[in-house]
Amino acid sequence: QGSNYSVIALKSDGTVWGFGFNFYGDLGVGDNVPHTTPVQVPGLSNITQIAVGGRFVMALKNDGTVFTWGLNSGGQVGDGTTTNRNSPYQIPVASLSNVTFISAGENHALAVLSDKTLKVWGTNTSGQLGLGHTTSPIKTPVTVALATDVVKVAGGFYHSLALNSDGTVLAWGGNSWGEIGNGTSGNTYTSPQVVPGLSNVTSVAAAQYFSAVLKSDGSVWTFGSNSYYMVGNNDTQPQKTPLKLTVLSNVTVLKAKFRNVIALDANNRPWTWGYNAAGQVGNNTGTDQKTPYQMKP
Repeated sequence: QGSNYSVIALKSDGTVWGFGFNFYGDLGVGDNVPHTTPVQVPGLSNITQIAVGGRFVMALKNDGTVFTWGLNSGGQVGDGTTTNRNSPYQIPVASLSNVTFISAGENHALAVLSDKTLKVWGTNTSGQLGLGHTTSPIKTPVTVALATDVVKVAGGFYHSLALNSDGTVLAWGGNSWGEIGNGTSGNTYTSPQVVPGLSNVTSVAAAQYFSAVLKSDGSVWTFGSNSYYMVGNNDTQPQKTPLKLTVLSNVTVLKAKFRNVIALDANNRPWTWGYNAAGQVGNNTGTDQKTPYQMKP
């Protein structure tokens, strides 16, 4: 996964590796200098999931414990301070255990527990932690009272999404461009809101001011900012309610980062769209991709 100017990778043996820009210690290797080749994050094993935020990283171990490192200006490392960490910090079991799923927003963290409750910490200036206020930073994990049936989460820049076990979706935080999906924009929701019209959802994704969800029928729905065609509907107008992308079908995996979305279909074909100034869409141009593009081998 990509942070700002660095790459973090999880290997099949449960180890974590990284390379790239490392000024905030976001490679977790104990220093703050760039690494141009992959280096292993020491002290980590049996990792089952990683989540990369703006310049901080989360790692979930197979025993349900969570490790964090990197930029900590908003308390996103969860160690009770705002001091950056260049090596993994294990969040104490007393405050966070039995975790089944993690997600990193730009500067906030989310962790789903085995009892389907949600713990959050980090920057909360737009209510992205869902705690009913905008007090910030929150430097250690706290429970979201109004999210009690969660199985997956996604952190955006200033908003968050949660998938309930019944296939419905909750959203909260900044809503400048309709990323909450309830038909409004230009406001803030500090507590979880049900996204109207969504059911049978199996996965959620969030990035810079926009959201995307995957349904059990393989369809993809998007909403929020569309300034770089992240909605994928061939225009730049904000989408304030979930929109089905009819060009896509049989999607099995959905991810979003910064101003881009990538989807993998049942035939293992990747589709991408959105911001493309550096060629990140893979369409052999530097032009933003207005609709989903099937990447060629």
